[in-house]
Amino acid sequence: MKKILLIEANKAFAKLIATKLRVETGYDVIPAGTLAEARVLAGTQRFELAVTGLDLPDGAGAEAVDFLLAQKIPPLALVEEYDERVKRLLEGKLIVDVLLKRTTEDLNILGSTVKRVLANRRVKALVVDDAMTYRVMMKDLLESQFFRVFEASDGVEALKMLEEHPDIKLVITDYYMPNMDGFELVTRIRKKHKKERLSIIVLSGAQAEDVAAKFLKFGANDYIKKPFSDEEFNVRVNLNAENMDLIESIHRMANSDFMTGLYNRRYFFETGNKEHQKAAREGTKLCVAMLDIDHFKRVNDTYGHDAGDEAIKKFARILQDMLPETCLIARFGGEEFCVLMPAADASKAKGLLETVRKAVEAQSMVYGELEFGFTVSAGVCSKQLPHLEEMVNQADAMLYEAKHGGRNRIRVA
Repeated sequence: MKKILLIEANKAFAKLIATKLRVETGYDVIPAGTLAEARVLAGTQRFELAVTGLDLPDGAGAEAVDFLLAQKIPPLALVEEYDERVKRLLEGKLIVDVLLKRTTEDLNILGSTVKRVLANRRVKALVVDDAMTYRVMMKDLLESQFFRVFEASDGVEALKMLEEHPDIKLVITDYYMPNMDGFELVTRIRKKHKKERLSIIVLSGAQAEDVAAKFLKFGANDYIKKPFSDEEFNVRVNLNAENMDLIESIHRMANSDFMTGLYNRRYFFETGNKEHQKAAREGTKLCVAMLDIDHFKRVNDTYGHDAGDEAIKKFARILQDMLPETCLIARFGGEEFCVLMPAADASKAKGLLETVRKAVEAQSMVYGELEFGFTVSAGVCSKQLPHLEEMVNQADAMLYEAKHGGRNRIRVA
C-alpha cells in the first residue's frame, strides 16, 4: 500500500489528520512525533508525500521541510498561522502547499488538497515558453504538484507534442513567442481539443487590458499575469485540473450505468453508431451481441433482490475481464447487456462470448450466507445491416432463440 508520512508533535491532532487522509486517499498514513522519528521512517520506507508541522520538538522552522526535500519526499506544511515569518521560512522551497491546522474545516481542506495533488499523477501537462528560465521554473512548480510535465519552446513544437501525446490535459503557454504566438496556439488547439477535455492557461506580461478577455473568448480556460507568485500559479493550475475532473465525472455519470459502471444504452447508441458508420465506410467486420442472465426472476425470488443486484454486478465484471478493450459493453437495463464488437466476424464473436458463458457457468456467487450460481445466454448479429438498431434487434432475436433452445447457450445470425 502507498504511504504518506505525517510529522506532527500533537498526538491527538496527528490522529485526526491521519484518519482524514486515510479516508480521502486510501493511503496508509505513518505518523512521526519528532524529526528524529521521521528520519528513521524515511530511511526504511518509501513515501509518496509528507505532511509536516514546522514547530517540532527537535526541528524548529523549516528543518523538517529541508530534510524531506533532500530525501525527495514532497512536503506539505501545516501551520497555525500563515504569516510573514512562515512565508520567509518557506520562500524559494518547492513544497506542495502550506495549509492551516486550526479547525475541522482546515482538516477538510487538507484532505481535499492531498487528494487533488495525488490525482495529478495521472495528468499530463505541457509547458510552452521560448524562455528556458520560465519553462524550467514552471516545470519545477508543476512537478511539485505531481503533474507529468512536457516542454515546448514555441507553438509549433507544442502542436507536435499534442499530436504525440493527445492525452495531455493541461497546456500552460506564454503569449509572446517566435514562430507561433500564444493566441494562434490557443486557436489551433481549440480546433481539435474541446475546452472541457483540455485546459489552457495563458501567461503574459502584456499591459493591454483586453488581452485576458481576448484569450478567454477564443478558448483559454484561465489567464495569469506575469510576474506571478508560486502560490498563485499552483492554485490556478490545481483549480483547472479539478474543474476538468468535475466535468469528466458529470460526463461519466451521464454515460454510465449507476450499478455496474458500464456504459448505458444512450452512450452505446451514441458511440456505437460512429463505429457502425466507420465499419460500413471501411468495409470492416462488426458484430453486435445481446446477453442476459438466465432465469433472473428465479434468482430474485429465491435469494432476494439484493442478491440479484450482486449477480448483475458479477456478470458485468466478467464481461469487462473477458472481452477485449475494443469492445463497447453496455447495460441496457435489468439483467440485459449489449456488446458491440469491432473487427469481429461470427466465429470470433462466438469464441469470445463462449469464454464469457463458461466463466459465468463456472463461478459461484456468495452473498451473505447464501451461495448460488447462474448462467447466461447470448444472441449475435454478425451481418452488416444498414442501421445499428437493426443489428441490435437481430441480436435480440437470436437471444430469444437461445432462451427457447434451452438457455446457457449462444445463437449467431
